[in-house]
Amino acid sequence: MTEKLEKDKQMKIKLLLLLFVMLFLFGCSNEKNKTDKTEAPVKETTNQTTSNDIDKIFNAALEGNIEIVKKFLENGFNVNTQNQGGQTLLMLAGFNGHTDMCGYLIKKGIHIETRDSDGRTALMYTSTGPFAQTIEFLLKKGADANAVDTKEHWTPLMFAAAEGQYEVVKLLLDAGADTTIKDVDGDTAESFAIQNKHNKVVKLIREYK
Repeated sequence: MTEKLEKDKQMKIKLLLLLFVMLFLFGCSNEKNKTDKTEAPVKETTNQTTSNDIDKIFNAALEGNIEIVKKFLENGFNVNTQNQGGQTLLMLAGFNGHTDMCGYLIKKGIHIETRDSDGRTALMYTSTGPFAQTIEFLLKKGADANAVDTKEHWTPLMFAAAEGQYEVVKLLLDAGADTTIKDVDGDTAESFAIQNKHNKVVKLIREYK
């Protein structure tokens, strides 16, 4: 029974990461503008902005193309626009480790702690990849290492541990990431690393307990 539960957890993690990729590749086709509900309303984009325009800027953020993003923002595009899944430009940039893009967006006023429809932050998106530099940058800018999503109760540390991202895990731990937080199934970041056989990550997490 225990082995089956562990296999189910591994599959759940893999499916979630696959969903991330699918949302990035196809989610922009039905974009809609909305401001961060936790912040004061921001200026809306211009009436001339089309769904195709929104596709272009979100894809540019994903690809790290600052010039395209800069052009749209200079023409009045709302930097805090979220797509249908609640994702932001910062989440897309972080997912692919585009540190310079993240810096530009933050300079332009994007909200670091905005949540997507599952309550996930840009730091969580970034934690799934081998992007230690981007993680370090976001943490220095105030990203919450102990943010917990509203769907699975996952943290940035859990995402990184599940993927075996050693350097990312270390940065999060150094930033005070809580190793004792449990998800809806009662698993911790250490559990994720064990289930996916990331032994070095398991050892690292235990050193911080």
